[in-house]
Amino acid sequence: VSAIPIGEIRKIDKMKVFCFTASTSVLAYAWIIVILVLISPDRVELWEGIVTLVFFVVFLVVAFFLDKASQEKDRLSIAEEAAIKKFQSEVEKDHGKPISYSGVRIMLENQICTAYGKRSAIGFQQRAISVLECAGTMRLAVLAPALATPWLLSYQTRDGAALAGKRYAQASGTLRFESNESRKEIELQILDNEVWDPLEEFYVDIVDVKSEGAAEMPRLGISSCTVWVVNDDEPGTLDFRCNEVSVECGTSELVVTVERTNGSLGRIKCEYETIGISALAGIDFEETSGELELADGQTSADITVPILRTPKVPVRFRVVLQNPSEGVAFNTQTDGGCQAAICTATLQGSHPGSLSSTCDEGELLLGLSTWKDKFSEVWLVGGSLEDQASAGMKEWVMHYLELLWKILSLSIPPPNLLGGWPAFIVALVVIAVETILINDLASLLGCSMGMADDVTALTIVALGTSVPDTLASRAAAKQEDNADNSIGNVTGSNAVNVFLGLGISWTLGAAYWDSVGTNHAWRTSVNPKENFRTFEDLYIARYPDGGFMVPAGPLVFSVGAFTVGALMTVLLLFFRRKTYGGELGGPRFAQIRDSVLLFVLWLGFIAANVIYNQLA
Repeated sequence: VSAIPIGEIRKIDKMKVFCFTASTSVLAYAWIIVILVLISPDRVELWEGIVTLVFFVVFLVVAFFLDKASQEKDRLSIAEEAAIKKFQSEVEKDHGKPISYSGVRIMLENQICTAYGKRSAIGFQQRAISVLECAGTMRLAVLAPALATPWLLSYQTRDGAALAGKRYAQASGTLRFESNESRKEIELQILDNEVWDPLEEFYVDIVDVKSEGAAEMPRLGISSCTVWVVNDDEPGTLDFRCNEVSVECGTSELVVTVERTNGSLGRIKCEYETIGISALAGIDFEETSGELELADGQTSADITVPILRTPKVPVRFRVVLQNPSEGVAFNTQTDGGCQAAICTATLQGSHPGSLSSTCDEGELLLGLSTWKDKFSEVWLVGGSLEDQASAGMKEWVMHYLELLWKILSLSIPPPNLLGGWPAFIVALVVIAVETILINDLASLLGCSMGMADDVTALTIVALGTSVPDTLASRAAAKQEDNADNSIGNVTGSNAVNVFLGLGISWTLGAAYWDSVGTNHAWRTSVNPKENFRTFEDLYIARYPDGGFMVPAGPLVFSVGAFTVGALMTVLLLFFRRKTYGGELGGPRFAQIRDSVLLFVLWLGFIAANVIYNQLA
């Protein structure tokens, strides 16, 4: 809420995805109650663990299709596409020049959605209207009931995003309606500046209405008309001629062609760079970046990437276009979407299919060199002597706080070594060890402080696992122009933690204890929440075959408190969306107020659970 600059707003664009993940995150905890309280109290059966994992798959599939649907919400039916193309051809015929599909669509939607005035009142015929900037002039109709005496109507234009003198000519005047005359038109001049401009609007206001006689004037209807000026000077859409290319063995350079379609007006620029996937910059190809420039009317340009060697196995890298000139678009139907254009190049290997696919000599040497450098960088603040020399007190403190974790990370090989498999496997092991270590340390700390295991889990353990999520959400809020990832990271992680995290552990635990039955270890296990009574005393009568026991304890109360807090948080987000235009950011006072409110909700949740545990 308060991570972004004051006054800025971050809004959830994919509201259906948010509603689904937010509701699922609450229902996931409700599912725990269903299992541990209703279906099989204090025990998880094998089928329950499997169903929990299935819920995770369902969650992913539904969230994926909702996300795809939100991305394709602007796709039109075949009939609508045909209507737009027909309208486009008519507009192009009228104006004698090509008009972009997006501009024509804006005009057509404006005609369909606008409200119309009534002849029983004095006012504009339409509340909004769109016009191409190449139209030169346009006319706005003013309607009125037929009056017996003449009357006068005064109007004037008013700037919006479109400015007078740049996109339209300032105008004001008075229309004289004769007796029984019910329609007049205001003529406005639209300026064509021959450069790309975004969709902008200005306004025409009725400022005065008066009768020349003594007759009473009718009521005023639509007193202001919004005029949208649609750009017709298109700088174009950039995309690669081929989004995937293959580089044969022995090739010394790769040439990819960038094409400019849907307009070629003006000189435009676009940044480009190469990004390695499995191919290594400096070994397989030369790292290349720069600025691609296309002159007025130029429709294509080439980017050259030097190829340094032929690898033993096929490897890939990308050429990416981004940060274009204002008005330049990318093909939204390709991988980069509206943010970038991506061409993936595959360097064919000299020994494809060989067992050396994870033992390429260049990758091995670079990986070992990178790993060696980590052992010296870990002791330096910022990772280098230069950064350490300029480091302040904050950097030194953070360095020593993070030093233990940096040393542990030295055991993880770099991802460019042996295809990344050593890094993946060792990282999983390190994460498992760290998780066990943190859990045991938190339990010991809670025990020494006289805290129950439930309270320890809700405070120390939950805080330790939530801080990384919080930092990730904070980074997403600052770096992205919407709130989808920053908020979805929180709601989605709750559902994943239950369906995947508990699903795996429950399935494995249930399978194991179902196989061993009521052995000595099961019979002598104790439940701390029941005065350390053994499982044999507590559960053997209900479950003579044993099983994976998960005592529910105060789970119902905790889930209830969580649900109340979650609903209050969602209501706060909707309030912020309606009041400030987005869920994150806003005025300084609102940021501070809502951050404090959310923090108080968290403290209240912990306090409620602590008190309940003490009274139970």
